[in-house]
Amino acid sequence: MRITSRNNEKIKAFVKLRDSARARNTEGLFVLEGARLCFDALESGYNVQELFYTETALSRYAERVTALIENSVAAFEAADEVAQKLADLVYSAQWFTPLTKAILSFVKTTQETVTGDVTLKLYKGNMINAGVSSPYSLYDPEIATFDEDDVYNQSDATGFINLYGLPTSVYAKMKAKNGLN
Repeated sequence: MRITSRNNEKIKAFVKLRDSARARNTEGLFVLEGARLCFDALESGYNVQELFYTETALSRYAERVTALIENSVAAFEAADEVAQKLADLVYSAQWFTPLTKAILSFVKTTQETVTGDVTLKLYKGNMINAGVSSPYSLYDPEIATFDEDDVYNQSDATGFINLYGLPTSVYAKMKAKNGLN
């Protein structure tokens, strides 16, 4: 559904939440988008129910985003593409739609087994990864090899090489056919 009018009910509800303290208090909701507004909410003592942040935001505002994460009931790191889609949904007053619910469910599901320990070495202003462990790690030293074993058949790679190389092969054939070498 494309919204083309400021008189659309979803737009009115969004604007009301954004502009009216009474509406925010009655609904117990408000929408914030952007680092500055989120930081202002934290500094004002607002209770953040759900926080979605990106790696870009974390790298740009590390200390402040970390403070937001620590003061949120639930925090989720979203890929930049997912965050952009969520921002677009907020902007177009589509927050209370099945698509938003599906994206949020996807993000939550991807985080179910994200846990573990990271060991870092700090040396002369550098941070070096010294180890990562998780009970849900997919890394298994028994199968992390290209040697002969029962898990990985090296001839399987031929199919992937051919498949991933297909666009390049087709392009080369088109150039040869049309004398564009």
